[in-house]
Amino acid sequence: MLGGDKDGPNLPELARHISETIAGAQLALIPNAWHVPHLEMPGLFNRELLTFLKSTPPLRRLLEQRFGAQSGSASATCDPR
Repeated sequence: MLGGDKDGPNLPELARHISETIAGAQLALIPNAWHVPHLEMPGLFNRELLTFLKSTPPLRRLLEQRFGAQSGSASATCDPR
């Protein structure tokens, strides 16, 4: 579950429930982001998304095949804004 911590009054609580209910799920709430964190905080969003993708072996292999060794470094693939 990846979202903004300001996205509605119940989102943090609901997001925790979702991440605890789904096997293998992870939770990342982006501070001071609302409903579109990928637009509001793209650097943080991309970093969290890449962290999740790299923690899943089949997806990590796909990233390495598509983008090469540099995909192992989030700083090389996303804007830190």
